[in-house]
Amino acid sequence: MRSSKRGKRAAALLVVAPALLSWGCSRQEESESPKSGAITVTPIDLSEPEYAEAKTFLGSVSGAVRLRYEGDKPKASLELDIWQNGDIAGTGGSIADLFSDAGDDREIELILSTESVQSEGSDPILQVKTAAFKGNGYSTYTMSLPWDPKRNLRGSIEHAEAKTFGANEPAPIWGMQAAGSNGMETADFSQESLSRVEWGLIFTLRPAP
Repeated sequence: MRSSKRGKRAAALLVVAPALLSWGCSRQEESESPKSGAITVTPIDLSEPEYAEAKTFLGSVSGAVRLRYEGDKPKASLELDIWQNGDIAGTGGSIADLFSDAGDDREIELILSTESVQSEGSDPILQVKTAAFKGNGYSTYTMSLPWDPKRNLRGSIEHAEAKTFGANEPAPIWGMQAAGSNGMETADFSQESLSRVEWGLIFTLRPAP
């Protein structure tokens, strides 16, 4: 099953990399088996050969995760939180009911990409792209946020290893941070660490009401 999914992902990436839909339009091997009703977030190494097709999709700061659920199919949305000076300052959008069209497949793979872009005569923007591979298909999303080019330091925020969350609790899955030339600390998803983030984006899986 995994090899079939790899083939579909490879073929899809060749199509979706140059042509993305708008955000919100419609988009493991764990050491222990998670409990029923749980969602496990597993970081993916994009340098692995099977993800070679993703190169044209990736931006300057990119990442990927695998989401696997146990028990009933969860109703959850993938939300993009904007952090500034250690607090949530707003939202950049969401993908509603992420698992709804995953079929009987309990896994979803997400590839997430950010890239600063500036066209002649236009203000700089941060382009955020997401590709979601689920069931027998895939969805792609893109959005644009205002961007300050003075944030010349950028890095990813990601889990070092697989982490399991309850289906009814928020689950941060991936993020990026940016700062000016005064320096930037390595960040994780702890509140203590995020409180020191100058500017960042956090993709969070949240249960639907």
